[in-house]
Amino acid sequence: MSMFKKLFALTLCLCICTTQPMTTVSRAASTALYFAPSKKIVSTLYRSKLARTLAIGALVTYGIRTTFRLAGPCKPNITDIKKNSLGADANTAESMVIYAHGFAAPGNIEPYVQEEASYLFKTYSKKYCVRCFAFPDAHGNLAYANLAQHDDIKQLKYVIEQTPKNIKHLILHGVSRGAATIITTLGTYPDLIEKYHIKAIVIDSPFADPHMPINNVVKQVLGRAYKIPGIPACVNGLVRTFYIQGLRAYGPTPLTCLRNIPTNLPILHMYTHPDRCVPIENAMALKAAFEKHTYTDIAEYQNMCTGGDLTLQGWINHGNHCELTWNGACAPAVNAFLRKHQLPSK
Repeated sequence: MSMFKKLFALTLCLCICTTQPMTTVSRAASTALYFAPSKKIVSTLYRSKLARTLAIGALVTYGIRTTFRLAGPCKPNITDIKKNSLGADANTAESMVIYAHGFAAPGNIEPYVQEEASYLFKTYSKKYCVRCFAFPDAHGNLAYANLAQHDDIKQLKYVIEQTPKNIKHLILHGVSRGAATIITTLGTYPDLIEKYHIKAIVIDSPFADPHMPINNVVKQVLGRAYKIPGIPACVNGLVRTFYIQGLRAYGPTPLTCLRNIPTNLPILHMYTHPDRCVPIENAMALKAAFEKHTYTDIAEYQNMCTGGDLTLQGWINHGNHCELTWNGACAPAVNAFLRKHQLPSK
């Protein structure tokens, strides 16, 4: 078999894995295709115009992805928020809240992240220093968009490790992707909890699996077309290939990582209904998984939000997604939760 045909076969394997990344069958099929002893399989596919088109498309896709990866991720840009004399000094305070933002690429959302973090002053006591940072895709580099997987975990781990030594009470507060990343990071590196005095986590609108909100958003966008056979699979493949390029089908998820988090860590799980980005069924699945692993200190807070939709960067209507954090509606529940665990509160 010529080297060109071998390259074609490998490219077609990549194409199969890219368009259907969630199926084990596709991975097995692509592996069998490349390592098949019979030359007839590759030769037959090579003569197919559709197969050649897919192979060229895969080469272009991976070329674009590689170019974006070489451009590098967004730096953490750790920032301590000060607003109208609110917020303690990170060098002298004993309590800190680290805010983990959600996903809203493409576009530079870093200025909005600092604004979102300032909303936490509605919720937390003046004794807390509020710190925020940027995930790798915050400047719109979609090659690093991976929804709480490897790149996001690495970034949050680095931010936690920069916590000043004078901090004795560290709270992690995340929304959407940020909330999910808190779970995957602590599940991957549970030693961070004791080492950096993480006393509690507050998770607003987290997803149980990154593929679930993608499927839900695709369903909204397609409307009636979602019922046409083959259309949802094609659109899902395109979203994962060109939009959320860093997402891996078999990467870490909150559902797979939460079992490694110590069961005595206090967790406040907040979600809203309706939420058209992360449906309540998804939130309940995550809550059920926590309860299955006997988390005795998990508290649940649900707010039946109604009214107008929130639009983030003009991408999609989130329908009250993360509104509990942004409008301060969660303040009573958060402070009751903190008081219960003898942490500074209003």
